[in-house]
Amino acid sequence: MKDETSENELIIDELSERISNCIDIIWLYGHLKNKNHKSWVIDQVLRNLIGNEDDYNEWIKKYEFDEETKTKYKWDFGTEPE
Repeated sequence: MKDETSENELIIDELSERISNCIDIIWLYGHLKNKNHKSWVIDQVLRNLIGNEDDYNEWIKKYEFDEETKTKYKWDFGTEPE
């Protein structure tokens, strides 16, 4: 039982850190008016929420082609503010 609790605490800690990172990104860059910078903010938040590059890339792949409707979209990665 103790191992399960420790594992759950690690998961909660990881998710809390991801959420905190997202809040920091929005706090630091969310006010920028440039559309490319806003797209970058959204992309960075998504990357943090997903948590790893493989799952992120899979999400982008699914986003860019909707199997159900056969519709193509283009994910906007934006431009990192200087």
